[in-house]
Amino acid sequence: NTYMNIGDTIYKQRKALHLRQEDVANYLHVSKSTFCNYENNVHEPPLDTLVSLADLFNVSTDYLLGRTDLNCNFSILNETIDGQITYSNLINTINELNKEDLIYFARTFQILKKQAEGKSS
Repeated sequence: NTYMNIGDTIYKQRKALHLRQEDVANYLHVSKSTFCNYENNVHEPPLDTLVSLADLFNVSTDYLLGRTDLNCNFSILNETIDGQITYSNLINTINELNKEDLIYFARTFQILKKQAEGKSS
């Protein structure tokens, strides 16, 4: 079942935002018991509800479904990094790299990250 862990993910996201079950149920326009059934993996949320939950938690539907562990602020994907390159462009470029170049990129990124952390200390 694709949705096997969705209830756990919904629960964790709700708790991270310090929301009550009633808060999320009201946002979704469903009863508290219906929402509890989603969190407890009794019922699977319909697609429109899944999209609403992703919007509320600012994650992707794939994250809620357990298809990725990438949990990021998806509203930034179309923002530019330097006036030209968007986060989406950067991710797509990384995705197109061959394995050797990807390893080089990852190692270079780790070096730059350590340098940046050293500057902020």
